[in-house]
Amino acid sequence: MILTGINTTKKLLIGHQCLQALFEQGYRRTEFSNLRDLVVYVKSLSDDLVHALAFFLQGLPRGLKTLSIIGRQATATLMEELPLAPFRAYRFKAGFWEAQNLLCIQNLEKVKLEVFDQNGLELLEYLLDNYTLLKELDIIFTSPLPTPIQRKIDVLETCPTLTLNLHDRL
Repeated sequence: MILTGINTTKKLLIGHQCLQALFEQGYRRTEFSNLRDLVVYVKSLSDDLVHALAFFLQGLPRGLKTLSIIGRQATATLMEELPLAPFRAYRFKAGFWEAQNLLCIQNLEKVKLEVFDQNGLELLEYLLDNYTLLKELDIIFTSPLPTPIQRKIDVLETCPTLTLNLHDRL
């Protein structure tokens, strides 16, 4: 498999098609023991992609420092020609993410998350509830944030050790 040759990489940029293909092909998780920076390019967090992303994140080390999940708007030239699978989002609750036992988020220092659907909101809520060492959080949102999430963000804004950047694309 091609990924066995890159298991010592420190930074990985991966598109949603690759992530989905790895999941569908029964990819055996490779130990990315040196991975510190993960960038995932997505068009949406459809239900199929949520499963693929969770599966991939389960195989990542605790040493991951930066996680970016960036939407199509930020990567239009990279993904313009790529086909989009039918979108299905049935709202994976934050509890789904909790059940995944994602050790890689324990030492995250920086998260950039573009939230443009309900599954993205649930992932954001999970990250807000489970951060420990986070120093910087960038949230890009395309619709108003629900009140419970906004309240959590309001609390984070008072944290002196965290830089919080909100980007409104309404």
